[in-house]
Amino acid sequence: MATAPAAPQLVIGMIADPLSWDRWPEAKALLTPALDESDEDWPGVESDLSTECAQLWAVLNGGTLMAAAITRMVLTKGGEVAEVFLVGGHGFREWIGPLHDVIARSAQEVGCVGMRAYGRAGWMPSLRALGWRQCFVGYEINFARSAGPEVCHR
Repeated sequence: MATAPAAPQLVIGMIADPLSWDRWPEAKALLTPALDESDEDWPGVESDLSTECAQLWAVLNGGTLMAAAITRMVLTKGGEVAEVFLVGGHGFREWIGPLHDVIARSAQEVGCVGMRAYGRAGWMPSLRALGWRQCFVGYEINFARSAGPEVCHR
């Protein structure tokens, strides 16, 4: 695991070969609530992780896995951005700033022009404090409402 110290007890880094990492099941469990709110699925995410099209980031505190995030590089009209599309964990106020800093530094090192994230509206106050701004709003309509419970990706 390539690591960078973030706070006195936090160690944050990108995991090499994430699907073989002994903590992958734990990281996956932390990320599942975010995945359940997205239009992603584990087969697709794991395929991207296995081919290095996506990156797994871990936040550890004294050996305890506190959080995980998954990023991917996306080409936009303005250049390549690091897209944070799954984040999960506990005690986020302790790690959201340091995790942001580590991912942002890494993205800049590989030539990204910025970062993009998807998530619930509840993340906005914390992200705004880190310099993020809301750029767009998504809307959905479910034509198969009778097929099961309605899921709204927020």
